[in-house]
Amino acid sequence: MPSVTESNVSLESLFLSPVDTGMVEFVTDYATKILNSIQPPAPTNASEIPAITNDSASSSELPSTIDFVKELVQNSEVPARCLLTSLVYMQRLKERLIAKGFILNCSHHRVFLACLILASKNLSDVCPWNADWAEYSMVFSLAQVNSMENQVLAVLNFDIHIVEADLWHIMDGALLYREQQQQPEQQQQQVQQQQQQPQQQQKQKQKQKPQLQQQQQRQLEQLQQQHQQQLQKQQQLHLEQLQQLQQKQNQQQQHLRQQQQLQEQQLQQQQQLQQRRRQQQKQQQTQQHHHHQSVSSSAAIHRGTKAAANCTPSRTKC
Repeated sequence: MPSVTESNVSLESLFLSPVDTGMVEFVTDYATKILNSIQPPAPTNASEIPAITNDSASSSELPSTIDFVKELVQNSEVPARCLLTSLVYMQRLKERLIAKGFILNCSHHRVFLACLILASKNLSDVCPWNADWAEYSMVFSLAQVNSMENQVLAVLNFDIHIVEADLWHIMDGALLYREQQQQPEQQQQQVQQQQQQPQQQQKQKQKQKPQLQQQQQRQLEQLQQQHQQQLQKQQQLHLEQLQQLQQKQNQQQQHLRQQQQLQEQQLQQQQQLQQRRRQQQKQQQTQQHHHHQSVSSSAAIHRGTKAAANCTPSRTKC
């Protein structure tokens, strides 16, 4: 028995699955097995009381069960959850009939349609009317639809409540049937994919060829652009290096000129200093010469005065 989580996920997936041919075939096969087990080929005991009677035309006038179900599903657009729930009602109907010792004295079409109507009314807030179902069936009248619904409800004792456990057995069968139906389809799809793969690859290559050429052209243009950018960068770098070298040379020349100017200034200062010294020496020499002259003049005057002084008495004496 599956766990609650697993069953919830599986049921949700199964209830939301599309009503395709595989789903219709599974529901028809499952319903046929249930109804065949409670419907013998012909009544053998007059004391048997039929629980559900056939008030319609002869069963020979009805289409096959699978065609009836397909037509009914197509016309009503009934979802998968209603189809699967109708199987629960059929299983419950079987158990009630066996427990009471009754047999099914009607066509499968009547029971299937009645159970599907009950499932639709139980699971859908908005569901078709019985008149609509009569129109969908294309073989039963409104009175017949009302009658078969009431008969099935009576056998079920109006117990149409559904729990998750009621769906587990049907869910397992439906999932298994769907897997079996999907395997050939998947294999066929794989074969088709393998057959189509070379053609698709060829088409893809043909589609990609212009794109590849464009991509190569773009790459070539990008390479050329990058090469030009590199050349421009190299030229710019070379120009910057030349400018830097020229700046260095200019700085060196300027430094040399500054040194020369400084040397010239120093030389001029030295020359000026020497010239000042020579001037000072000349001044000193001139001053010394004037001083000597002064001294000499003073000495001469002194000597003259002295001589005159010495000469006066003699002159007097004389």
